[in-house]
Amino acid sequence: SLWEPRTLARRLPSLDIPFLLVAGVEDRWIPLSSVRSVASTTPSARLIEIPDVGHLAHEEQPERVALVIRRFAEERGLL
Repeated sequence: SLWEPRTLARRLPSLDIPFLLVAGVEDRWIPLSSVRSVASTTPSARLIEIPDVGHLAHEEQPERVALVIRRFAEERGLL
């Protein structure tokens, strides 16, 4: 399988570009504690936690997730 979360998590701290982690607080697939751990060990990461959604936050609250992504992009002068 090409998707290896542990390998990805080990490599993320070496990223030197800003990136956004969006986590649904009610996610039962990927524990919020895991996402917080990645964010805390990755200096270029920004974590946004969205309450009242699970693993498919982008489907459960698409407008809210889109706004989070847009704000992140605007803060970096990408829009």
